Amino acid sequence: MIANNEHIDILLGKVLTDEASERELQEFYDWLAEDESHAAYFRQTKSVYDGTTVDFKESEFDTDKAWNQVSGRIQSEPKVIRLKTSPWKMWEIAAVVVVLLGLAGMVYLFKGNETQEFAITSGNTIVSDTLPDGSRVKLNANSDLTFAQDQNKHERRATLKGEAYFQVVHQEEETFIVDVGDDVWVKDIGTAFNVTAEPGSDSVRVFVREGVVLFASDENKGMTLQAGEEGLYIRSTKQFQMVSEPSEQVEPSWADHEFNFRNAPLRRVIKKINRYYGDQIELDREALGDCRISVHFMNDDAATIADVIAETMGWKVVHRGDKLVLEGEVCQ
Repeated sequence: MIANNEHIDILLGKVLTDEASERELQEFYDWLAEDESHAAYFRQTKSVYDGTTVDFKESEFDTDKAWNQVSGRIQSEPKVIRLKTSPWKMWEIAAVVVVLLGLAGMVYLFKGNETQEFAITSGNTIVSDTLPDGSRVKLNANSDLTFAQDQNKHERRATLKGEAYFQVVHQEEETFIVDVGDDVWVKDIGTAFNVTAEPGSDSVRVFVREGVVLFASDENKGMTLQAGEEGLYIRSTKQFQMVSEPSEQVEPSWADHEFNFRNAPLRRVIKKINRYYGDQIELDREALGDCRISVHFMNDDAATIADVIAETMGWKVVHRGDKLVLEGEVCQ
């Protein structure tokens, strides 16, 4: 029989849920080495833990809740597996437990090896949040972001569909990568940067506010972007290019309900504004999208924005249903 069963059950529960302190981990190792039956008891306990419906990953470990359920499912007398006894060291114990339990990973020995995962979907609004590594992200409307921190690979990877602004906590030992699909990625080198990778778009844009990023793919070494620079990747041609005159300034203005464009093609201006306001503004002709504009909007509604664009370009705004349509002459 296992002496002081209740205390050991609590200890094993903390070990299995990665809640054990260093002192408790050492107590666990010592207990495991005391008797041959302890390894068998731990094996059976873990098998029950693996099959239980209790959520052991709650932020606070509920000992009573967990072990009231687990204890009722353990048979009264565990089967003993005979092992050769010897004064094992901690790593010898670890090796025996790995073989005995067939564990894919020993959470109680290799704390931090698990992959932390995180996901954000913005819907029709802008969302700001903090990633598990402490980095900040602002996700534009209708965007999706998943984040995984794998300490085995020394990598933090954010997968983006849409647009997001990152303020990365730089870590020399763990790279931060933004994956935008098609084996194209942005690697942080201590930065704050904006990534636009809209579903269905042939292009990916990266604008750097602070620091440096590497904008590349698995097949192309890409380019290094400094603060104030903007890079463009064309998916259809798999080519990277530097934008000679970045069309947006510093921090992603959309994150603060501000839009700041500099010599930007109207096609892109309208697309970015509609991303926030919901496709309210249209161009009467596709060719009007080639016209360029430098303009700044701050907390303006869609109607005001359309009026300002029309006034700037010498065009007019026509209401067609719920749409604000810009009509005018094509730029030469």
